[in-house]
This record gives sequence, C-alpha cells and structure tokens, in this order.
Amino acid sequence: MRIKLMCLILAVQSCLMPYQTEVHQVITDEAFHLLKSFFPGVELSELGIQLGQIGNYGERQWQNGDVLTGAFREDLEDVVWGYGPESSFPITWLFVSSPTATPTHFWVADNGDDYETPNVGYPWGGTFPNAYQKTIKFIYGGWKLLFLESGSAYIKEYKYNSLIDLAKTGIVQQTGYYNVFPGDYVALNPPQTITLSENLRKRFVYEILGRVLHLLQDMSVPAHVHGDAHPDLSSLLFLPCFGASFCEQSDQYENALTQEFVENSWDWVDALNAGGLL
Repeated sequence: MRIKLMCLILAVQSCLMPYQTEVHQVITDEAFHLLKSFFPGVELSELGIQLGQIGNYGERQWQNGDVLTGAFREDLEDVVWGYGPESSFPITWLFVSSPTATPTHFWVADNGDDYETPNVGYPWGGTFPNAYQKTIKFIYGGWKLLFLESGSAYIKEYKYNSLIDLAKTGIVQQTGYYNVFPGDYVALNPPQTITLSENLRKRFVYEILGRVLHLLQDMSVPAHVHGDAHPDLSSLLFLPCFGASFCEQSDQYENALTQEFVENSWDWVDALNAGGLL
C-alpha cells in the first residue's frame, strides 16, 4: 500500500507544476484524488481525515497536524537541522545557519547516499545534508522534535523510534526541554517515555508525512537532483540585496512547468491518462 501511494504521487507530480510552496499542497492533494480512484473509501480513513486543505498551513509547525500543512511548511522551516530564518530551534536568532530553510532539499544520488549538497546559491558557507538523509531522519527517527504548546513556557524535546511506530503507538522519549526565556536547556537523564495524546500523535505523524512527500516531490525536479540550489533571498529583510543576482534566483524548469500548469489546468486525471501507476 505504501509503495503504491509513493508511485501515485510520482505519477501526479510528473504532470503538475513544480514546486513553489503552495504547489506542494496541490500535488499532494491531487495524488490523494488519484489514490481514491484505486482505493475507494480511503477518504474515510485516518489518512483521509488528516489530509488537510489547500491554503491552510497554520502559523507554525505542529499546529494543524495534517499532511498538506507538512507539504507546505517544509519550505518554511527546517525542523530537523534548524536551517532558515523561521527555524523551529529555540532562540531562533542565535541558531540560524542559512538564509533559507531549503538547502536540505537536494540530493545528487549518483554521488552516494551521504553526499552533502555543496553551497551553490547561498551566501553562507558550508555544505548541507541531502534530501535522502533528511527523509531517513523523518521515517526512522534520530532527530530532535521540538514542540512548543500554545501558552507554554517550555519547548519540549522529543525523539521517536520510527514514524510507523509513532503512528501506531504514539510513544516518544522526552530527552529534555528548553525554557523559552532565558532559553536554557535542561536534559532529562534518563529520558522519560511518554504516550502522546491522540491529538498530538496525529499532529506529529501527518505533518511529518507531508514533509516527506514534499522532499519526494522535489526529487522530480532536475535542479534538485543536480545540486543546483536556487534560493529566493529577496524576502530576507536583513539582507541588503541592492540588485545582487543571488538575491532572486529561480529555476527555469519550475517556472516553465508552473506556466504550463496554469494554462492547462492539469490534475490527477491527466496524470492517470499520461501513464497511470509507475
């Protein structure tokens, strides 16, 4: 079932526009429509209920807790490593290490699973983990999920064994927490095993799933599999561009397919007619 779902998504995205932020919601939603054509009634499953709505993505991570929110927000903050000005990490202004949240959305697979993306297009130095490595983190754990409940003074730090295990059990390990002010960290030794509420389990699982789908969609864009980074830095108010070329980069393939999509109104039916399941 999971393999078929991934193939459906790949089939849809080959016919849909890549992949500016809201477009990831459109691709995911159309893929779900295609899934329904093969599995009637799936809209009544937990996945269908947690799908979400296009245009609704909340104000921060882990707020909406649905697939389409994750597909959108993966371009806004890097919840795994903390890249980007809207990072989920505590005291964001101290932990920002890149001008955008997307340097981990690239993977030159021919160079190996662990090949890091060179700094091409970003005015900061260094290399970045690739999209495959990030997907592995999302699916199999090994990263710190930071969660700030509305009205709380503490940012809780969770780990989980795997996304499947989290979906089935809701079990996490709380390894520590941050005081929002002044930002100091308190480690829990040993970590505390916690069973999340049903609501919180769904909020984590389905947003993470949406983020995984976002990365999968990016892998159908040539620039993303050639390590050709194209960040849009023009929105960063603290960065004086003065017409510099690196401030407004874009990918010609993405722009061209966006226009094709608008003119042709492609949807899941077009994907099905173009070849069906891969």
